[in-house]
Amino acid sequence: MAAMFGDNRKLVSILIIALLVLLVGGFNIALYLLYSRSLETLDRSLGDRLLSVGRAIAPEIESVLQYEPPQGPVSLTTLVRLQDYLLRIRDSDALSGIYLLDIEYRDMLALDDSISNVQLFLPLHAEGLSRAALGRAGVSELYRVGTRSFKSAYQPVGDDPVYGILLIESNFEFFTDFEDFKQHILIVNSAAVALLFLVGIVVVILNRRLIKAEKLLISQAALSQMGQMAAVIAHEVRNPLAIIKATAERLKKKYSSIESNDAQLFDFIPEEVDRLNRITTHYLQFAAPEDAGGKPEGLRTVIESVAEGMFKEFEHRGVKLHTVCEPASSEIQVDSQRVRQILVNLLKNALDATPANGVVEVKAAKSRTGSLLITISDTGAGLDKKMAKHIFDPFFTTKSHGTGLGLFVVRRLVDNMKGDIRVNSQLGVGTTFTITLPGQVDGKNSRS
Repeated sequence: MAAMFGDNRKLVSILIIALLVLLVGGFNIALYLLYSRSLETLDRSLGDRLLSVGRAIAPEIESVLQYEPPQGPVSLTTLVRLQDYLLRIRDSDALSGIYLLDIEYRDMLALDDSISNVQLFLPLHAEGLSRAALGRAGVSELYRVGTRSFKSAYQPVGDDPVYGILLIESNFEFFTDFEDFKQHILIVNSAAVALLFLVGIVVVILNRRLIKAEKLLISQAALSQMGQMAAVIAHEVRNPLAIIKATAERLKKKYSSIESNDAQLFDFIPEEVDRLNRITTHYLQFAAPEDAGGKPEGLRTVIESVAEGMFKEFEHRGVKLHTVCEPASSEIQVDSQRVRQILVNLLKNALDATPANGVVEVKAAKSRTGSLLITISDTGAGLDKKMAKHIFDPFFTTKSHGTGLGLFVVRRLVDNMKGDIRVNSQLGVGTTFTITLPGQVDGKNSRS
């Protein structure tokens, strides 16, 4: 069920991000179409404007040139008159320049005869010139020089034959506002992409947190029901177990003196009863209130009492148990019940994983940030990375006789104290559990 919720959340997140991508993509396409349409409109409008200027001044130039010889040079009087007229038109219409070319594309208004070809800022447009030479007006495509845009128009002068061509160049300021509009589009586009990126990150983070919260809720609900059920079963099982154990001990006293090879069987019954009691105790921890803490005690006292209580079990297995409490941490007050249960569960786990002549060490220290660090290390078989990821999951165990609840209970106790627990394990080397508890904690958490 948790996987189903997680898949649904992922699907919703993917759909949200896809929708945002479509919205931003559609918005960018709309901006691009608007930009392209606006550019086409301005281009066409500028071409029409330049052609209208050419049509307006061509008759005036024809009237001035009609008294000049067709193939001869233009007189100085006519030259000055035309130059003055074209300059006034250029300034009044905010143009870059107006040139009068002959049919061989030479500047008819040049004062220096050595300059045969007109020197223009923009290249000549072959198609526009050809159209004008045939008596039809034409315009060039839009030229771009850096961030500036230009356009030129070609208006024929004379009719059958054409003896001149008006070259009219636009002013770059015509497109200045449009270039500003383009920059604004780029800024808006960048902002939209950045917003999409941020929203995507937020959606992914929220999705992960929701999935984690849903899994936690489902797990807590299942564990709560299991804990209540375990409490009822444990209550009903423990009483018969106590009777079985007591009966076995009475039978042992009564019949152990009889010489028999089966006399040792009397010892198996109490041992198995104790094992069942331990399993029952693990299951009962599900039903224990999470806020049931113990009285504050010094950390050294708690560690030494746990080590003393488990010393014989370690000695029986041939495993050495070392405890190290640094002076800065030895007198720290901790929740005696929770920390003791954490240590017992971790030490039993380490003892089961460590062979004879191995070493288990409990170390307590104070970090630079003021947090309490407790490490339990062993020289056991260790775990691979895949197993280490699931070691705190309920009912996950690597032991044939384990319940898979000990480490789960440890993590729950650490979480209740607002702490953190991590495992570092290497196959063939050993395992280390590191518990970090907050620096300022009262008896309900870690220390006072």
